[in-house]
Amino acid sequence: MTACFTHPATLITSDGIAKMKQRVQAKLPCALRGRDKLAWDTVLSGYKPSALPRVHCMWGQPPLGHAELCDRDSVQAYLQTLSYLLHGTSAYADTVLAIVKAWCSTCMAITGDNRILEAAWSTACFARSLELLKYTYSPQFKQSGIEAVYNKWVDAVVMPALTAPITWKINGGVDTASNWHAARVEALMQLAVFRDDRHAFDQQVAEFRRILPIIIKPSGLGNEVLRDLMHA
Repeated sequence: MTACFTHPATLITSDGIAKMKQRVQAKLPCALRGRDKLAWDTVLSGYKPSALPRVHCMWGQPPLGHAELCDRDSVQAYLQTLSYLLHGTSAYADTVLAIVKAWCSTCMAITGDNRILEAAWSTACFARSLELLKYTYSPQFKQSGIEAVYNKWVDAVVMPALTAPITWKINGGVDTASNWHAARVEALMQLAVFRDDRHAFDQQVAEFRRILPIIIKPSGLGNEVLRDLMHA
């Protein structure tokens, strides 16, 4: 079956990967600074996933699992993926697979007021990382069985949170949840690419076009200026 996209299709393509390596090899200062920052942030060996049985984040209460899923493991998965692409060291790719497998086998629910964002932030990183490894880490990626494991977990655990309705409004009924809409679109779009699902991708393109006039006003200001500058 012909693929719907030219893979890997994400924030960095095959050409982008090649150019990244070339710039580092050419010792361009900006590339070397990026390489060094990536090395500083990435754990080469011994990284232990922080997977929890449940992620539950309610407004006004201490979050359960946000730091573990969104701030640590999903971000580290993407950093490990970039490190693998740059250096070709299989330990980085294996760490990504271990992180994703840990969450798929451990986390059975993403709940709470903030569940949409928790699911969106982590899915964007996980799906993007797996998309890149699927087409660069061969044959280990296929042999790992991670694609089927991840897709099953997404359908059972992530999607109920990620596709929950966004109903809250503040400031006199003005829709200021544009960062929620944008985060969800990004996650579902990347997931559609990973699954090679053109229909799902086109749905998210249409949704992005719908929300863009909400996110950016004619004045050029972000919609969430009505809320606070941090979210804007």
